[in-house]
Formats: sequence, structure tokens, C-alpha cells
Amino acid sequence: METIIVSTAFILGVAGSLHCFGMCGPIAFAIAIDRNRKVKMLLQNLSYQLGRIFSYTLLGLIFGMIGYGFSIAGLQRFLSVMLGIGMMISVFIPARFFLRNYWLKPYGRLLGKLRLSLGYFIRKKTFSGLFIAGCLNGLLPCGLVYIALTAAISSGQVFSGVLSMLYFGLGTLPLMFTTVILGNFVGLQFKNKILKVVPVIVFFVGASLLLRGLELGIPYLSPPKGALHLHKMHAGKVMPSSDGHCH
Repeated sequence: METIIVSTAFILGVAGSLHCFGMCGPIAFAIAIDRNRKVKMLLQNLSYQLGRIFSYTLLGLIFGMIGYGFSIAGLQRFLSVMLGIGMMISVFIPARFFLRNYWLKPYGRLLGKLRLSLGYFIRKKTFSGLFIAGCLNGLLPCGLVYIALTAAISSGQVFSGVLSMLYFGLGTLPLMFTTVILGNFVGLQFKNKILKVVPVIVFFVGASLLLRGLELGIPYLSPPKGALHLHKMHAGKVMPSSDGHCH
């Protein structure tokens, strides 16, 4: 199961990096790197990219712990179904619905401060400054990151959550690394086409989570009934459940 989760996360990162290019490209183009010194430029770029991947991995730890809590409580199947349905429905909800809700205003203020800090650090040419810039960029709202986090939390394991987000970040690395080096060379029309693919990805990931939670016994898509109820407490330790029920 872990291999499937990691492989899916890496493929999502590779495919989703096109979306990252469209959304985060302008940030990547603004990074202050020393283009006259090739080795230093590559190391500066790598520092920024490692910062992004570090944030993704940290988020994977947090959401993996949340998913583990649901798993211990015997709610992993319910969580997978609810997340899947929620993702599929979100595709048909206009973005302006979320932007106009007053309960998102505190989040908007926090996001504004995050962007100001990011703007400060991307002008730094130090390795530590660019690493912090990458960390901050990894915390910015991103549909593809949300999808990856959904998969991390539904895994029901802390290590799987960490590993899935690490491999998701590694999947985005090749294109985003190249983007910083080459600069802004893709037109707005191409970026808009990329963004249209995102809802399709969201819908299919949501459908896969729904199928997983339904436990239909479909190979590689939906485990057999009771497979998600993997844990029970025994002598203070978490042990595999032999009867398919969570106690």
C-alpha cells in the first residue's frame, strides 16, 4: 500500500508541476540568483527548491498524524469517503464562492503577511534566505498541494503521510528547478490551458479516495471490505486487527 501511495504522490507531483509552473512561475522568475556564476546559481536554486520540499514534508507529517488519529478511531474509511465526495463536489463550486466568504478573511490577512515575508526573502541571494523563501512558498495556497495532503491524511499512517508529501515535492522538482533557470518563456495562454487540467485531476483523485473508502475489493483501486480497519490497541501498542474491526 505504501508503494502505491508514494508512486501516486510522485506522479501527481510530476503532472502537477505544470500547474505549479502556471501558478508559482512568477515567484520563481523573481528569485534573486547569481546568474553570472553557474555553480552558485544552481546551489541557490537548489536551496529554494529544498525549502519547498521541506514544507511539503512537514505538512505531510502534520496531516499524516491527523489521518493516523482517524485510523486509530476506526474512522479511516469514513474519512476517505467524505474527502473523496468533498473533492468531487468542489470541482463544481465557483472559486468566487470561497473568496467572498467572511470566515476566510482572517486567513486572507495571514496569507497577506506570508506573501510579504516571501517577497522579502526571494530578494536574498543567501542560501539560507532562499531556503526560507522556498519554505514560505510551500505554505502558499495551492490546489495540487491540497490534493496531495488529502491523499496523505487518508493514508492513515504518519510515515506514509510524510513519505507521500516528500515524493510529491520531488515530483515537482525537475520542472520547477528548470523554471528558475530558464525564466519566463511561456505565454499566458499556455498557462491558462494548464489551469484547466486541475479540476480534472481533483475530480479523479476524489473519485479514487471514494472508491478506496467504499472497500469494493477492486485491485489497486479499492481494498477489500475491512482492509482499512487495520489497528487495534493491544497491551499499549498498535497491532494489526485480525477480525477486520477496530476496537
